[in-house]
Amino acid sequence: MNILYIDHNAGSPVLGMEYRPYYLARQWVKAGHRVRIIAASHAHTRLRQPRMRGIIDRQGFDGIEYIFLKTPAFKGNGWGRILNILAFVGQLYARVRHVCRDFKPDIVIASSGYPFDMGPAQMIARFNGAKLVYEVTELWPDSPMQIWGLGENHPFVHLVRWGQRQACKVCDAVVSVLPKAEEYLKAYGLAAGKFHHVPNGIDPDDWADDDSSAGIDPIVQAVIDRFRKQGRMIVGYAGTHGGTNALEVMVEAAGYVRDLPVAFMTIGDGPERAALADYAEELGVADTFVFCGPVAKRQVARFLKQMDVLYMGAKHFDVYRHGVSFNKIYDYMMAAKPIVMAIDAGNDMVAEAECGFSVPSGDPKDVAAAIEKLLAMSVAEREAAGAGAKAHVLINHAYPVLARQFLDAVKPA
Repeated sequence: MNILYIDHNAGSPVLGMEYRPYYLARQWVKAGHRVRIIAASHAHTRLRQPRMRGIIDRQGFDGIEYIFLKTPAFKGNGWGRILNILAFVGQLYARVRHVCRDFKPDIVIASSGYPFDMGPAQMIARFNGAKLVYEVTELWPDSPMQIWGLGENHPFVHLVRWGQRQACKVCDAVVSVLPKAEEYLKAYGLAAGKFHHVPNGIDPDDWADDDSSAGIDPIVQAVIDRFRKQGRMIVGYAGTHGGTNALEVMVEAAGYVRDLPVAFMTIGDGPERAALADYAEELGVADTFVFCGPVAKRQVARFLKQMDVLYMGAKHFDVYRHGVSFNKIYDYMMAAKPIVMAIDAGNDMVAEAECGFSVPSGDPKDVAAAIEKLLAMSVAEREAAGAGAKAHVLINHAYPVLARQFLDAVKPA
């Protein structure tokens, strides 16, 4: 089959996030399908942007065809991002013939988070007699209203509501990473029987390197070794240091366990990293809480494997009641470590895998209590919880499995 995958933020191992389109496409290519991904030239999720040689640029990664459409750069979640979105959708409408030149899709997937790419996707699907799939990774307009802070009567919110109703009306099927999104989408007109849940996951090939210390940044390794010599249980975090990640809760929890043999480490970068480091200094935990900064993607797994416990947090947003599917949790599980998760959500990813403790978001005392429980466990008990997490993710969340589930749900009759 020919599969056209439209995702504004689609990335690759070279460009960075978002990885889901790449990982699904790579499995489909291995299975003998032809996949073409259409993405914007500038996406806020990527580590780097593709080098454009014009308004349209064609590139390839691991047998996947990429078409990048020129869009303006932006920062933050204001009008710059909105203009970036509208530019991408406008380019799609203007270049429908070009993006499908020498490519007749059997399946068209629109997966940009927002619903506006469903308009050109519908044009392409109907012209080619293809099945039209709406992939939902965020629930708009609630996500931008709650996370961006847009008001109920913001003109963009009204436009999103209209787009969401249209997307739910015209799609042949919905695939969502969010397990409880169906009721939300039904309120926008989604018909019964169209919803399918296919979560995020991991690619086992990314974890083939079993040497957890080789190739890691020597400064990061030195910090790990120092805490090991002190006999401390190390709690780690890998990812963005931003406002929605609630890392201040992790810092405050460190204050509650300052007298215990526990240390904290983070890797990654973001707008809040410097302020968080200052906060750790203010609370008197800087000696046992180290912000290591960003590392290469290939080093992330090596870092995670050397931690004893891994932390994941998020601020409370009402939209999370429809479920979450954070990639970070699956990486943590694949590292075979117990997890402390501080997120209020409609599903409990840690409880499903029986691999740690889930606590309400925003309460550092609860996080500290969970850390104390893990400290009281033997190393063997923590390793058993981690092994169960790894088995769970390999069985339920490996991309070879997810790619088959996706096509089984949407493939033409």
